[in-house]
Amino acid sequence: EFYQQSLALHPEDAGLNYSVAICLVKTHQAALAMPHLTKAKKGGLKDEELAYYWGASAHALHQFDVAIDSL
Repeated sequence: EFYQQSLALHPEDAGLNYSVAICLVKTHQAALAMPHLTKAKKGGLKDEELAYYWGASAHALHQFDVAIDSL
């Protein structure tokens, strides 16, 4: 609920979107993480694990080419 309220106030915040995406991946909702990962990436977020979460989300969406390219 905290993240939902924060996103309502700051929908383009890269770090916040990344945190939401991580939570979604770790709670087996990886397919819902891609929009948040996209905002994090476009917002300039740099994290060495971003590729992992991007790949996990793409895999959940059956976008296997995208998942492989994230490696």
